[in-house]
Amino acid sequence: MVRVDENTYERLMPDGSKQVYGMAIGTSAGRKIFMSRVVDAQGNSVELGYTSSTTSVLLTQVTYSDGAVFSLSYEDSSNPNFVTKVSDSFGRQVVFSYSNSGGTTRLTQVTDVIGIQSSFTYDTTGKMLSMTTPYGATSFEYDDATVGGKRWVQATDPYGDSERVEFLADNPAIPPSTSASDFPSEAETGIVFTNYFLNYRNSFYWSKKAWQENPGDYSKAKIFHWMHTASGAASGTIESIKLPFMSRIWYRYPGSDPIYLTGDGNPVAMAQKVEGTGGGAVAMVERYEYQDVVTGSVHSNPFGLMTKSIDPIGRETTYEYVNQIDPRYVKRKNGSTYDTLVEYQYDSAYPAHRPKTIIGANGQSTTFTYNTRGQVVTVTNALGETTTLTYGTSSGAGYGRLTKVQGPVDSSSGAQAVVEFTYDAIGRVTKVKDVDGDETLMSYDALNRPTSITYSDGLAETYTYDKLDRASVKDREGRITRYHYNALRQLVLTTDPLGRNTQMTWCRCGDLKSLVDGNGNLTRWKHDAQGRVTAKIYADGSQEIYGYQPLSSRLGTITDPAGQITTRTYNLDGSLNTEGYSNAAVATPGVGFIYDGAYLRVVSMTDGTGTTGYTYHPVGSLGALRVASEDSALSGTTDKISYSYDALGRLVGRNIGSGTSDNLITWQYDALGRTTQKASLLGTLIYGYDGNSGRLVSSAFPGSGLASLYEYFGSSGLRRLKKIAYAPANALTSVISSHEYTYQPGGNIATWKRNNGLTDTITTYGYDAADQLLTALTAATATPSVTAETLGYSYDRAGNRQSEQRDAAMAGFTFNNLNQVQSRNGGGGILVRGNTDEPAQVTVNGKSVTPAADNTFETVVPGTNGVNTIAVTAKDFSPSQNTQTKSWSTTMSAGATATYTYDGNGNMTGDGSRTFQWDAKNRLTRIVYAGTNASTEMAYDGLDRRVAIVERDGTGTVVSSKSFVWDGLSIADQRIGSTVSRQYFSEGWRDASAGTNCFYERDHLGSVREVVSADSSLLTRYGYDAYGQGTKLSGTVESDFQYTGHYAHLPSRLYLAPFRAYDAELGRWISRDPIGERGGICLYGYVGNSPTNFADYYGLFMGAPVTLPPQVTVSPVGQAALAFQGGYMLGSLINEIPIGDGRNVGDALADLAYNAMYGNDDQVPPGKPPAPPSGAGSCDDDGGGDLSKMKKLSSGEIKKLIENDLHPHNLKPQPNSRYDLFKNKNGDIYSGPKNGQGQGDWTGYNINNL
Repeated sequence: MVRVDENTYERLMPDGSKQVYGMAIGTSAGRKIFMSRVVDAQGNSVELGYTSSTTSVLLTQVTYSDGAVFSLSYEDSSNPNFVTKVSDSFGRQVVFSYSNSGGTTRLTQVTDVIGIQSSFTYDTTGKMLSMTTPYGATSFEYDDATVGGKRWVQATDPYGDSERVEFLADNPAIPPSTSASDFPSEAETGIVFTNYFLNYRNSFYWSKKAWQENPGDYSKAKIFHWMHTASGAASGTIESIKLPFMSRIWYRYPGSDPIYLTGDGNPVAMAQKVEGTGGGAVAMVERYEYQDVVTGSVHSNPFGLMTKSIDPIGRETTYEYVNQIDPRYVKRKNGSTYDTLVEYQYDSAYPAHRPKTIIGANGQSTTFTYNTRGQVVTVTNALGETTTLTYGTSSGAGYGRLTKVQGPVDSSSGAQAVVEFTYDAIGRVTKVKDVDGDETLMSYDALNRPTSITYSDGLAETYTYDKLDRASVKDREGRITRYHYNALRQLVLTTDPLGRNTQMTWCRCGDLKSLVDGNGNLTRWKHDAQGRVTAKIYADGSQEIYGYQPLSSRLGTITDPAGQITTRTYNLDGSLNTEGYSNAAVATPGVGFIYDGAYLRVVSMTDGTGTTGYTYHPVGSLGALRVASEDSALSGTTDKISYSYDALGRLVGRNIGSGTSDNLITWQYDALGRTTQKASLLGTLIYGYDGNSGRLVSSAFPGSGLASLYEYFGSSGLRRLKKIAYAPANALTSVISSHEYTYQPGGNIATWKRNNGLTDTITTYGYDAADQLLTALTAATATPSVTAETLGYSYDRAGNRQSEQRDAAMAGFTFNNLNQVQSRNGGGGILVRGNTDEPAQVTVNGKSVTPAADNTFETVVPGTNGVNTIAVTAKDFSPSQNTQTKSWSTTMSAGATATYTYDGNGNMTGDGSRTFQWDAKNRLTRIVYAGTNASTEMAYDGLDRRVAIVERDGTGTVVSSKSFVWDGLSIADQRIGSTVSRQYFSEGWRDASAGTNCFYERDHLGSVREVVSADSSLLTRYGYDAYGQGTKLSGTVESDFQYTGHYAHLPSRLYLAPFRAYDAELGRWISRDPIGERGGICLYGYVGNSPTNFADYYGLFMGAPVTLPPQVTVSPVGQAALAFQGGYMLGSLINEIPIGDGRNVGDALADLAYNAMYGNDDQVPPGKPPAPPSGAGSCDDDGGGDLSKMKKLSSGEIKKLIENDLHPHNLKPQPNSRYDLFKNKNGDIYSGPKNGQGQGDWTGYNINNL
């Protein structure tokens, strides 16, 4: 604290910030001086204003540097020193009310800026008894008796579920010490931890689930064991933590003497007993060192900075500082020396604590400049490319906020990416001008939540809210998605434009407990007292069971519905050591990993194919710490993949082979980070771009090589792709083929014109309100009104394809409650399409159809084999309701029939023509073909990549054997024996034996449409239907990659993505999604039934097609690639489930898949639960929701609900209300008035399925 003058003092902070005390009351020595200003390290300040009287000093105003002012009012005469209102400069305010309770003034009500009120009640001692919000009431209970040293607080939510925190000075239920198997001894760790007095000074926390199932059971609570002071009182420092079902975690602090007394605040060690890789319990310990910011001495204190950390394997990282607080170096011990991972350099002329230069592990520098406020003004990278940031300087809207980002100027093209931001007075972004100059506008409500986003085409997305939660989203076509939440603000119902409902219930632990799809199919998850998922239960009762290691609580086993067991072991640092499989129906090789001793990265992987080794670029070189090479189990080094990087860490070279340029690809980039050149065995490809954007306008090989040309719509067309054309680079007008697109307002492709040099065609697409493809009508471009091919589809409420029409042929499909296709039959649907000459109500064969704004309509009605009569009735809206009916007959033929079977894990095992075999990892390993008994065998590496395909004839003789070298998740080489036969690139392939090159012509989905030679001569042409059924239209050369760029396995008629096999005839995957519901609630669905607009490149989730040049992604083994192998894949199966506002946890791509499958709706009123879908627990045959025809659930059935984590109150419209639960004769559960009269609301559950 520094005295500036008689009435001003400054409290100076280590980082250069300060608190100024300049509001003095009185002049005497005992006067009080209040804080008047807070100044950060760069001089930005907040001013505090007061009013004073003889009895009080009140803070009345807070003024920010951008001019925003917050005012505090004191309008309660009974409590003149209590804030009654906080208002800002923009008319928003929060109001507070008070009352006296037990002689103490307490806050009783808060009204926020949108009028939401929260109220509070208290007992006579002033303790809060309840908090009531629009979501319901939460009540509180206490016991703070000092006798026995026991104090507790219990909170009960609006559903009656309680959680509890308790402190107990001495708990006889806790042993004073733990067993040796749970205690890391000094002999094991070299550190003394305290294994006594564990029964004293403990706090216990029971989650709602733990308290519901185990009230008062201390072994099921999370235990915090506190150190104590010299007087014996509990301190605020944790000595150990014990969670249910795992070993205790121990902490050691410096300065503790004896060691159970509170020392300095930062632990120097943390230890736990965990499972060893060879069995038994071993000690895992992490160590830390800290620096005193005042003296610089190395020991722990509450304000210290970490100077060293050592992980359980012994990997040591050190941290060095200047000025005792600013980072200078981060280093990693590597053998006997230290690698510098990052270095910070400072300049005394710069704002305090702002680095001038940061030098990365690769030795390359990034340099910064700042304005006087300490904001970054320029960033210059290692290549000398500078990005400039501009901030608002005028007071008011945008002051001090980022207003413009100007990227570096490319010296060759002159291109420069510039993005600008505009703000309102509150500081919210209201306009974004992108690199094309297109503007996107945003508006907000009083809580700063977006209410609309308007795009450059003038169309908007709008959002509404119910209390604090998003209630609806209206898309650019006016379609509305509605969201409903429970009293805990958990999403419980999403309704889309088709009236499809997705329902969710939640575990008391906060995780998803059940999911009901649009067909009423129920998937459930079970949890233990720690909140861990212990089982996933499918709609047919089959389940995956998860077992955890008893000490570390790491996932140890997975038992699938077929009884196959996956077992995992881990290293001390938690990295995956081995994964093995037992009781497997098909022998499944295990996989093991060895890691670097200095860095957490894989150096070798041993699997069923042998051992794959990985090396990394050393610190100080370009590409430092990135993958340098991957050498798989194939003999020799001809399969070795090497990578090189530039100063910015971008991939600039990739080679396959023992040399340096056997199969080399190199990349060059411009200052905007766009790929400008790619050189490979196919030649040198030059890229061109649309202005300052990343949109590709051309990619061309030199001379007569193939050129790809792209055109886009303008600003009003949202820069969507307009055309793709292919031509020789030296004759661009000699188009070989082209694709032209138009779009619906929401972005779905409306028409697709194809010019392939034979018959030019145009296909017009129709979609339902959930963007599912309904129709694809193809005609010759010259005669667009004459349909040459008709494709029609209909779907059930879960997104399963119910019917397909292909011209006059039709097929119907049936599904079970797992969304598995069961049969293909001769029934199906007939596409009916037409228009009226004025707005009208339309029915087709009695089915109501909603015409579009242009009075056109289309639908699919049931059909039968033979003659079908179609009757269309239109009734206008005049007072007389003029009605007209037209009828006609059409003859339909039945398509082929088939029956489909699956194993217990959800993998298709046969369809009558093919038999599929799967290993314990649900990987397709064998296909047998009916009639010939020929077969296909497939083998995989430890990262689930398909590394071999063997074809056998009916006698078992090998007729073809291919192996593959993968570059990340892309096949790079095909080999026959040890000989390279084909080398693959995103532009085509090289026939290694002949030395000839072939090039792809792709559509917007990435599907290969044509194959041409090096001089752009046509070799082969392919055609596909809407879902990818392929036809070779001409040529003899076969491309291995076809629809959406997937590997085409011709014998099985399957497309093989990296993680699954796709059947284009069915328009679905033949196994469940490895990432579970993250990829869409229907685990077999393909891109939300929108195959014209999206593709699923990995077999996991759908992504929008791209026209940019592919950027090679190196598989960062030990990091992201192992995340697929390890925690990512498994974690997604257990926990990564859609929550919140309809999005999926953690992954935007999964969000895209989920929202496309279960998008938007405005057909069900807010708050009204949906009716049970037809065919899925439907009660159409017993009175619908008529409670008088139902029975109340028995006590045994209520118990059954609870056993399945379904609290009865959670199924009612109001918790603890005057409602009861009923069942109809099918077992569907309804909620309704206790008297059993009137209509009930379906809960989404069936008692017989539990």
